[in-house]
Amino acid sequence: MTRVAVVLDASALISYSQLRLAVPELLMMLVEEGVIAGVPAGSFTAAYLTADDDGRGELIRMVEAADRVVEILPLLAVDAVDAARIDVALGLAGLGHAIVAGRDHDAVLATYEVAAAARGLPISQIHDLGFDEA
Repeated sequence: MTRVAVVLDASALISYSQLRLAVPELLMMLVEEGVIAGVPAGSFTAAYLTADDDGRGELIRMVEAADRVVEILPLLAVDAVDAARIDVALGLAGLGHAIVAGRDHDAVLATYEVAAAARGLPISQIHDLGFDEA
């Protein structure tokens, strides 16, 4: 299995669904490095819920493309309570699963919610997508 180097949270997925460039550029870099991005199921669900119909189509294409560089990461029973508690503490649906996945895969979390993510991961393990767009 190819290594999960980056985890995309709901904010990253929402950005992708809106056709903003930061996430596609990051995904192209991952292809060049031969690694993949993990998309936590909880983050995908949270982003899908907030996206419009066109955005939902983009999210579906992202995870179903034959040559995709992303993989849906399941929410395992052992992590479900921790992920849910993090979501509640941070007030952001799907971020808990992304933080847990970042820890489990020792991967960088790509997010626009840096301050919230830093409450669950070291800042060195967080990629600020907002900085990419500045």
